Amino acid sequence: MASLFQKYRPQTWGQLIGHSKLKLAIKRMNKSGSLGGRAFLISGTSGIGKSVSGFLISQDVCDSENIVEVNATAVTPKMIQEWSKHQGQLLMGRKPGKAYVINEVHKMRTDCVTLMLEIIGGAVPIADHVVWIFTTQGHGKQKGLFDDEDSGALESRCVNFKLSGTDYRLHFAKWAMAIAEKEELGGANFEAYLEAADATECNLRAMLSMVEAGEFLAGESNEVLMMELAELAEA
Repeated sequence: MASLFQKYRPQTWGQLIGHSKLKLAIKRMNKSGSLGGRAFLISGTSGIGKSVSGFLISQDVCDSENIVEVNATAVTPKMIQEWSKHQGQLLMGRKPGKAYVINEVHKMRTDCVTLMLEIIGGAVPIADHVVWIFTTQGHGKQKGLFDDEDSGALESRCVNFKLSGTDYRLHFAKWAMAIAEKEELGGANFEAYLEAADATECNLRAMLSMVEAGEFLAGESNEVLMMELAELAEA
């Protein structure tokens, strides 16, 4: 069974909480037909919407079967060479584009970074129907993404989006509360959800894990819980 985080994972831009600057920028690129042919770097704390944003950008460019998503620790030079070889090809489908999503890019091997820089900043531009998307939690926690001379090179070749949940704590809290109530795992007052948003830095994954653990059951919900436990004991 899918976790609540997966069950309620946004499938459209309208379902994505907060991050209005990112959404507006992508909307304008889409409208002008300039979304493809770019590389994006999306940074922020865990569970804030980096991978989802990457997925939604990808969906604007290509069909879901043409999205390649991988963790940076699994990337090899051979993989990058294969991607480079085929990225110019138009694919079958409603949207003939291609999207490459590399998560936790700050963990990428140095030799892979060097090859990647040739693809997104080399003599040959990225094809108009292709997007490269990199996500990271590490951005901002150190001088750059990497510990060598390539530290700023990849960043400078990307459109950078630094996601923060601070301005959207109310939205994250309201969404977590709505899900808890819908799943019959609520009962706590709104302040409890606000405290959770602050404690987790608006990590929605962590907040929904708290919902699943019953941490927002309170008041009458606790009475219902005790009745259900009693029924289970009698069964």
